[in-house]
Amino acid sequence: MAVILDSRTDGSERAQALDELGRLGRWLQNTDRIPKLIGLYDEFRERDERAGVLMILVKADDPRALPLFMKILNEEQNLTHRLIAAYGLANWNVGRGVDELIRLLECTTSMEDCAAVRGQAANNLHGLNDRKGWGCPEDDIRDLAVAASNGDSDEYVKAFSSGYREWFEANKRRFPDWKPSDPLPALQGEHPAEQGAP
Repeated sequence: MAVILDSRTDGSERAQALDELGRLGRWLQNTDRIPKLIGLYDEFRERDERAGVLMILVKADDPRALPLFMKILNEEQNLTHRLIAAYGLANWNVGRGVDELIRLLECTTSMEDCAAVRGQAANNLHGLNDRKGWGCPEDDIRDLAVAASNGDSDEYVKAFSSGYREWFEANKRRFPDWKPSDPLPALQGEHPAEQGAP
């Protein structure tokens, strides 16, 4: 952490330190490092450094990062940052995060590589649906999108994202409309940081 916080650290060293810190994952949960990392997001100016901080916060799975994730969705234009923040919120079943992941499925801007953002948003939705038991009928959505597209990739993207959108709108009640002024969700069960960091 000292290497990351040191203003004299060059970019490659900081990137390596961020990567190594990210490997701790949930061991960072409930530690004093989370508020420091949240503060670093605004201090850093490089996109990759900011994305690195966000990835660590997602891996830590600490609810104290939720206000930052929401702020990013409200203020940031960078699609990669939005993607990571949306995943961080959706991982806590926050509706705004799920909604943003579906919006990113519809990405058509040329600002960044939309195909990569769309692909990662689809992977994130699939993984969360599988792991959290959301009950989204992904196979049906995919089959209907293939049938509707007649081999046209743009039409497939539209139909695929539309299927997810319909499912989400019909199931919105399952995803809380959390706001930064609301209490943070409580951590469930015993967590690594409570057992002592490695």
